[in-house]
Parts: sequence; C-alpha cells; structure tokens
Amino acid sequence: GQSLGYGFVNYVRAEDAEKAINTLNGLRLQNKTIKVSLPAFGALF
Repeated sequence: GQSLGYGFVNYVRAEDAEKAINTLNGLRLQNKTIKVSLPAFGALF
C-alpha cells in the first residue's frame, strides 16, 4: 500500500523512548525532517 508518512513504536523502558526522541527528532532522512515525540495524552493507536 501507499505510505501514510507516519508510524508508531512502543518501548518497554521509558528511558529508551526518551533516547530515541532525543536522538532522532529533527533528523533529516531522504530530504525530509522527521519528528519523533510521545503521543498526545489519550491518543489511541
């Protein structure tokens, strides 16, 4: 199918999620800047 341009990742440890956010947020990937963040409060996915 066609890419929707977003994805979700679940981490067991909160510190691993925080590290991913700090490392990857704002990274340029294939000429696009990616955004990595925690989901909005109450978001369902």
